[in-house]
Amino acid sequence: MQILKKQTVIIFILAAMLLVFGAIYFTYGNANGQATAQGNTAPTLYAQPADAGNSPRFIQVSGNGTANIKPDIAQTSIGVEFTAPTVKEASAKTSEMMDAIISALKAEGVAAKDLQTNGYNVWMERPYGGGFPEPMMDTAQPSSDGTIYHVGNNLQVTVRDLDSLEAVLDAAIEAGANNIYGISFYPSDNTEIESVARAEAMDNARAKAEELAKLAGVELGDIISITEYSGGGFYPSTGIQFAEAAVGGGAGPVSPGELELSVQLDVMYAIK
Repeated sequence: MQILKKQTVIIFILAAMLLVFGAIYFTYGNANGQATAQGNTAPTLYAQPADAGNSPRFIQVSGNGTANIKPDIAQTSIGVEFTAPTVKEASAKTSEMMDAIISALKAEGVAAKDLQTNGYNVWMERPYGGGFPEPMMDTAQPSSDGTIYHVGNNLQVTVRDLDSLEAVLDAAIEAGANNIYGISFYPSDNTEIESVARAEAMDNARAKAEELAKLAGVELGDIISITEYSGGGFYPSTGIQFAEAAVGGGAGPVSPGELELSVQLDVMYAIK
């Protein structure tokens, strides 16, 4: 009889535990289901159907716009490199030529604030396999052990008058520049072009949203949000390189062309 009573108590305890765990599972499962439903209301690229219940109803699209502008500023890297049996000799020759280049650039109207050193390099060339290296330039012969030292100095030059760009390059070459790397063009003010591209992107977004609303058989409402993504700035449109052997009589013609700026807008519209 005592054993029977103990078994009955155990059964009651197990039943109570099952009821408690069932209640916990029901409560957690229901809450998790609601959270999942709420997670499904994230912005999408299509119109939600009218029977979406109490979920927000909207259309989200991306609009793109571009605009072109003529640049009025140029940037380039102008420098010199010389070789000598010792670092001191190569450095002295490089410094002498760089001083001459800076003077020539200033004479062409380039302001001191637009001349910035962006590279200074020293490296040595050792003989290989017991022989002597062939100098890259005829400015030096190897030292007694065959070592040649190279010293290079480069300036980043900003030219704010594009009509003088070719004259600036010619003056640098005449003064002894034997390295000219790349030319990049920029506008001094891109406020206006950004506004033009932005307006085109907004029109593009509106046209897409209206088309989607028509296809879905709904009416477009007010704007809920707008997010802008700019095109990341302007990229170099022209690149040229000169070496001492290929410089010839001057820099030659340089064309700035046009630059393009793109703007993207993510726009969310409510559905009435």
